[in-house]
Amino acid sequence: MRRKWPGLLILCVGAAFAPLLHATEIVPLELRAVIFQPEPGDNLLVQPHQPVDIAVPYLLRLDGPITPERRAALAGAGVAVGDFIPPDGFVARLDGQTAASLAALDFVTWLGPINPEWKIAPALQDMLQGGDPPGDPDPVSVVISTFLGESDCPILQVLQTHDARNVASHSAGGRVFVSATVSLPALPALVQLPGVQFIEPAAVLGPRNDSNGWILQSNVPGSTPVWQWGLLGQGQIAGLIDSGIDRDHCAFRDPTPIGPWNRKIVAIRGDAVPDAHGTYVAGTLAGDAEVIGQPDGYDGTAPLARISFTDFALIQEQPLCVYARLADAHADGARVHGNSWGDDSNNEYTALCSIVDAFAYDHEDSLLVFAVTNELALRSPENAKNVLAVGASMDAPEQDEFYSGGTGPTLDGRRKPEIFAPGCGTWSAQYDGIHACEFNQWFGTSMAAPAIAGAGLLVRQYFMEGRYPPGGPPQPFLPSAALVKAVLLNGAVDMTGVPAGGNEYPSNQEGWGRLVLDNALAFPGDARKLWVYEQRNAGGLQTGEQWSSPPVHVQSGAAPLRITLVFTEPPGAPMASNPVLNNLNLELIGPQENGTATYRGNWFSGGQSVSGGASDSRNNVEQILLPDPTSGTYGVTIHAAQVNAGRQGFALVISGNVVVDPLVFPDCNENGILDTEDIVTGVSQDCQTNGIPDECESLTDCNSNGTPDECESLPDCNLNGVPDPCEPALDCNGNSVPDECEGLPDCNHNGIPDSCDVLGPFGADCQPDGIPDECQVPLGIAAYAGPPGIFVSPPYYPSQDSRTLTVEDHYVIADVDLELQIEHEWNGDLIVQLAHADVTATVIHRPGYPIPNPYVGYGDTGFNVVLDDWTGQSIEHATAAGYGAVAGTYRPHPDLLSVFNGLDAHGPWTVTLLDPIPSFAGKLNAWELRIGTRTGPPPGCERPGDCTGDGYVNEADYLIFADCLAGPLLSISPECQCADLNGDGCTDLLDFAGFQGSAARSETVIITRKIIR
Repeated sequence: MRRKWPGLLILCVGAAFAPLLHATEIVPLELRAVIFQPEPGDNLLVQPHQPVDIAVPYLLRLDGPITPERRAALAGAGVAVGDFIPPDGFVARLDGQTAASLAALDFVTWLGPINPEWKIAPALQDMLQGGDPPGDPDPVSVVISTFLGESDCPILQVLQTHDARNVASHSAGGRVFVSATVSLPALPALVQLPGVQFIEPAAVLGPRNDSNGWILQSNVPGSTPVWQWGLLGQGQIAGLIDSGIDRDHCAFRDPTPIGPWNRKIVAIRGDAVPDAHGTYVAGTLAGDAEVIGQPDGYDGTAPLARISFTDFALIQEQPLCVYARLADAHADGARVHGNSWGDDSNNEYTALCSIVDAFAYDHEDSLLVFAVTNELALRSPENAKNVLAVGASMDAPEQDEFYSGGTGPTLDGRRKPEIFAPGCGTWSAQYDGIHACEFNQWFGTSMAAPAIAGAGLLVRQYFMEGRYPPGGPPQPFLPSAALVKAVLLNGAVDMTGVPAGGNEYPSNQEGWGRLVLDNALAFPGDARKLWVYEQRNAGGLQTGEQWSSPPVHVQSGAAPLRITLVFTEPPGAPMASNPVLNNLNLELIGPQENGTATYRGNWFSGGQSVSGGASDSRNNVEQILLPDPTSGTYGVTIHAAQVNAGRQGFALVISGNVVVDPLVFPDCNENGILDTEDIVTGVSQDCQTNGIPDECESLTDCNSNGTPDECESLPDCNLNGVPDPCEPALDCNGNSVPDECEGLPDCNHNGIPDSCDVLGPFGADCQPDGIPDECQVPLGIAAYAGPPGIFVSPPYYPSQDSRTLTVEDHYVIADVDLELQIEHEWNGDLIVQLAHADVTATVIHRPGYPIPNPYVGYGDTGFNVVLDDWTGQSIEHATAAGYGAVAGTYRPHPDLLSVFNGLDAHGPWTVTLLDPIPSFAGKLNAWELRIGTRTGPPPGCERPGDCTGDGYVNEADYLIFADCLAGPLLSISPECQCADLNGDGCTDLLDFAGFQGSAARSETVIITRKIIR
């Protein structure tokens, strides 16, 4: 266990030791920060009647895998189960009951609080313990991961208090990831937050063929059978994140604008300029040069495929946005994504790995291909669970030799890298800024990964075009990413040039070997047959269940029998050192000379599967290989040994001289009828015409009319890609049109229509009249026109002029607006003040432009404006964009007119113009004072947030709230009680929503200086 650091509170529960309940063995938990050995004395189950805290997460341990029955029993005991912590733990929230109900469950062995020491990466712990030079340490860039379902608001408050920079939040896999650059003293405060699960250093990302075609397809010089069968990537789109592509190169050139009709590039995100790395990678993936549309020369692996491109700089600057960038490509139709980049600073299962796995789990059709590092040892994020990690072999004639790629396994023992392709001196498109059709050799895993990604596109095309089963009736379907990955790995061969050759196959250096795509697919006339089956996650297995294949008849040993299982699982918990959640095991039972033999996935010796052995509990790729199988009937079974999250689907591939009886075709709705027959006969709809019944896809039907939204021409008035009927939160009047598209009144400028504000929990309308109370400032408005002034002219310094009017009425001020008509030569050096009853507000004080020059810029000649505190836009940098007068309604700067609220309106009011530069003149042509008043609040209008006690929530209350928001985080002073609208003891953004309406999502807010995003 690592040492504690000063200032970090370590929670300990229970001083006396007692026997561990319901357990025979105490094993450590697999955490990234510490090796945690649970102690019996810390077990809350020995004190079952002690109250528990509903505000903090606990660690719950079981005596074995969770099952649906156990999950239901835990829910009945008031437990919400969250992240899985291997080998047998779960993060849990309790509903306020005592631990007694948990102690009564015989499968629950231990309960204790989450220790803050578990929440921080060892590298950061070392820095906190004084590993850095003494003095004020430099800020560090970190990623803060929350527990499932937790908000980022408390994190943002702490970061604000510690003056954090570069703060951004991203959601993936049901949790929030916050990136920030912050001082070290902030870390102990962050780990104390109940919603924070783990803090780690931020990722540091960096970038990582004429022979490639035949090496990948057949390994026979000049033979490209997959291309010859017409599989060139037609209809396929690849996602590519890299540096800029030279779109003028003949491999990509097309006069058609970038978009759906361009032959090569369907979309570009970012401002990437052409670059050698991006051009080469794109060329290897999908370049189509020389004779367009015909495979030749230096074409990419999928020459007729197209690319959805994202500038690598977008994720290099903000790695946590990779989920959103992958989703952009997915929305363009990309289902295989090439990534020749990574983080060579880390080899742990990081937040970046979790985000990548979350995307793959949420998008079962999208295969993520990553180049492994070119360093000696495996890095990140190729060590994520659901990606296909690619290393580089030598080029012909030494393609069975290793060239580059970090050696595994991962820190938690999984096998990576997984597959290889040539990456040494392979040829592809060259960018040098001069030539338009040049090619050159490059080296490294960055060159191998796009070749594998291109092969993935061809596999996907194979199934979509109904090439499976070969020679049978076409049965087109959309393969899952797990199936594409399984087919590719099933076609890999041992790289005999790797040290020890097949004696150590598969190995931590070569994985499953080098791809031979002709081994992966089967075509009419091939002796080698192919059988595939897939089950999506929604219909997958749970703990204790199993699936068995139809009988597998091996005709002869003329071809190896190879079976590959792949499954896509949820992301691991950020604090866990082992990210594995679910475990499916592959088992084969078949004949041998003396009876039967049982083979288990990944149990190899001498380069082939051997009977007996143990099941693999770590990898989501398992394979069985019999180079010379005995003829006879075999059976394949997949056992769900442990499924701790959701249901677990899978993909299975069997190849060899086999016949599987009966041949299983896709039946995703499990009604006993082939999907294609369901569609043809009208049992199922297929509005996307993709061969998959609509009920088997993750389609939305937000208007509940039985037709997927993707298949309807639904309006999208705000052009955000979401059909209008799918945005009920933005349709408070229920007319299926987003409120932002209707021009509805928004009196408080918070981005939410007034009619929605009054329906919300904080938008009180006690009148009621459909107008939020905070906008009901004046019950009556009195206007007072002041006398015009004379020229503010030289030689006085500063040049100034004051004009005064007297208000004869007596009443309490509730609101003040000021209209000004001013002539002035340069607005950038003009100051306007309003004074009354010993209170002075500077309502215009505009700096010069460009900042920080105080006296230069803003050549606008005067103002014709109304200054109103409730207006969203500040007057500070308003401009007429020329030599005219600034016109419109603006918020004052720097002082709000609310400083006069509560005063008696009676008496003199003075407007003063000041010009600090003696050479410029100005004139007050006209001005008007508009003073609002009220006699008191209507009955029942008192509400939380009235900090001034005048019965209303208005501008003055906002000012008090702003100071409270910047104050103590975990305690609240008496004067701030009024600002704690939800009564949680903390003035935070949840309270701010009561004033501003979802301030965290609004860029135009009144108290902008208090919001850090």
